[in-house]
Formats: sequence, C-alpha cells, structure tokens
Amino acid sequence: MSSSKSIQQQNQKRKHGEVADQVIHGLEGYSELTPKSQKLRDDLFRTAKRIRDLKDADDQLLGSAFELFEAKQKQAKEIKEVKKQHEVLAEQVVELTGQLESTRAELDDSRSKEKEAKGTVDEYNFKFQYGDWFATKLGSLDKFEKSIQDKEKEKLQAIYVALDQANKAEAEAKAKKEAKERGEPFRGPVEYAKINAQERANEEVWGALYGRQVTDTHTRVIAERKAVEDWLEANDEEIPAPQTPFLDRIGEICNEAGIKRATCLQWIKEYSDRNELCHSRPPAAKNYRKMVEKDGKVVRVEPDKDKPEDAVDWASIKSAIEVAKTDFEKRFGEGIMPKERRDGYIELANSYWTSLFNEGEDEAGNPILTESAKDRPSAWRKIRSPRHHHPKNIGESTRRASGTIFQEEKNSSRGAVRPAFSARVS
Repeated sequence: MSSSKSIQQQNQKRKHGEVADQVIHGLEGYSELTPKSQKLRDDLFRTAKRIRDLKDADDQLLGSAFELFEAKQKQAKEIKEVKKQHEVLAEQVVELTGQLESTRAELDDSRSKEKEAKGTVDEYNFKFQYGDWFATKLGSLDKFEKSIQDKEKEKLQAIYVALDQANKAEAEAKAKKEAKERGEPFRGPVEYAKINAQERANEEVWGALYGRQVTDTHTRVIAERKAVEDWLEANDEEIPAPQTPFLDRIGEICNEAGIKRATCLQWIKEYSDRNELCHSRPPAAKNYRKMVEKDGKVVRVEPDKDKPEDAVDWASIKSAIEVAKTDFEKRFGEGIMPKERRDGYIELANSYWTSLFNEGEDEAGNPILTESAKDRPSAWRKIRSPRHHHPKNIGESTRRASGTIFQEEKNSSRGAVRPAFSARVS
C-alpha cells in the first residue's frame, strides 16, 4: 500500500502532524529526479514541514498533493522503463538486421558459387562433348603443314648441298694451290667439312601444329600476339618488330586449307582450353626441365645430343608422384576412397615411376634411368621450334604474322603517325 493511500484511510484517526510526517518520510525516499520533479518535491517537503508546525492547519490537501506526486513519479518510472525496453529492442533490431544482412550476403555468395560451379560443370560437359570436333578438324590440317614442311625441307637441302659443295670447292682450291706451290700435281679427293644436307634440313624443319600438342601451340600464339601488342603500344621505331613464326606458319596452313586464320586460332584456343579442363596429365619429363641462370636470366636447360636425360629434373618428377600418393592417402583417410582402391592407385603411381623412369638408385641416391626415360628427352628434339626466322620486310611480316590491319592514325598530342592495332587475326 502506498503512502498516499495510508494517509487517506487513516485521515480521520490521525493526530495532528501525522499526515505531514508521513509525507516528509515519503518524500525522503525519492532521489535522482528530473529538475521539474525535484522542484515539486522540495515544495511539498517545505509545505509538509510548515503544516506540521501549525496546530490548526488542514493537512488533507497536503495528502492529496503527495498522492498526485507519487502517481506522477510512478508514471515517469513506467515511461522510463518503456523507453529502456524500446532502446533494448532497437539494439536487438539493429543486431538482427546486421545478422540478416550477413546471412543474405552469405546466401548471395553461396548462390554465386553455386552458379559458378554449375557453369564450370556445364563448360566441362560442353567441351567434353564437342572437344573432339576441334581435334578432328585440327588434325585434318596436318597434311597441309606436312606439305609446307616438305617444301621447306627441299629448299633447306638445296641450301646445305650448295654449302657442302662450296666447302668442297674451297678445300680443293686450297689443296690445288698448295700442290702447285710445292710443284706437285694435285691428287684428290681432299678432306673438308662435309655437310649432311638431309640431316641438317631435318633438324631445321619444325611444326606449328603437326607433331605438336595444341596447348603448346596456343601458349606460343598468345606470347606472339602479346609481343606484337606491346610493340605497337611502345610505338618506337628503334625497336624491331617481333618475330611471329607460329602465327606466320598457321597463316600459311590456313591459306593452303582455304580457311580463315581467325577461325583456326579459335579452334586452337577452344581445344587447348578443353584439354586443360578435361585432362590432368601425369608428370612428364618434358615439363620438368632443369633451370639455370644464363646472362642474368633463369632459362631451361636444353637437352644435350649425347646425354639429353641430363636436362631433366628427375627429383621433381619423383616429388610430384609422391604428392599424388599423398592425395590418395588423404582421400582414404577421409573415407572417400576404400582401401582396395587406394592401394591400386598407389601401385599405379609407383609403377608409373619405376616402369617409365627409374630402375633403382645408385650409391649416391640418384635414379638409375630406364632406356625409356633416356629416350624421352631425345623425342623433344623431334618436336622442334623455329630456330631462325628472317622476315623479308619487317613491317609486312608483322602485319601478316599478327593479323593486324595497320591504319594511319594521327596522334593529336604529338602530330605523329603511328600504326593502329585495329583488328585481330584474320
């Protein structure tokens, strides 16, 4: 029961000053009031003291005023609690809104990844289904490059035959001169630096498509086009135009086959992308060449004619196989692969290393190579890249090789005329 109700119920029974005492006692329990409530409290407190000291004062009005004061404070307290609850709810709303936004972002990210994954699977299925179409069509171009190679070989043989004859004639002339100086008749034949024209021609002949993996061709095409774009961007007459033998050769093949080079390059790209996506080839010796520093640059070691296997980093091949075996063990440990299947895959990896490359190890721990391993680097030499590329005219060769259409375009800032890289390979 509140102090004000007690005052009302006992109003008739109270002695003089009792109401005032109860009001004073009740007011003393209030603290931390607003300035307005504090003023009202102080006024009531002074009034209660004054009434208590007056014998004939009517304290009924004082009791009603105190009742009103208490009701106002109760109302203020309830409002304060409601505001506090509102603030708590507002904070919860902010927190929940943040969680909702975070969840929505995670959901969007998941949907994006799901869409990307579905796109990858669709691309895989698409290229897996139609990739061999490109392989078949590109394979049909082999005969055209073979024809180009045969013509090139004939020209090279003629050049080397002429060089051999020149060497022989020079040696004979020298021998005849020396015999004449000695007063002796010339007696042949003479020793000279003989040239095997067919062998030398075979060493010079190379293929852009024939006998070469399409992925390697695509990589070289990208590099050549990038070199041309950089050259055009530099716009420096002192810099010679880059050589583009692969683009040149593909252009020749397309001319022979009656197709556009842009079409052929698209086939090459699509089939290369398909191979990258659909194939995961095991470690191959040609992809693990030793690297050395030469003229301030890190370059791959070229296979020696007598011991080509020395150009291979065999330890890295072995490490790559061990990485695969670790993957098999991991899948087995996660319950993805049963034991029998894991054992089969590990046996495959071990057999891949021992049957193709390694018959054992010597005392120093180096692998004792199989004959197959020794022959593999020699096979690289059959897939040759162009050793020499001598364009007759730099500007025309680059135009043919890069597939660009050079237009005279004035540079407004310098008033200079520069070639514009305005079209892709055609």
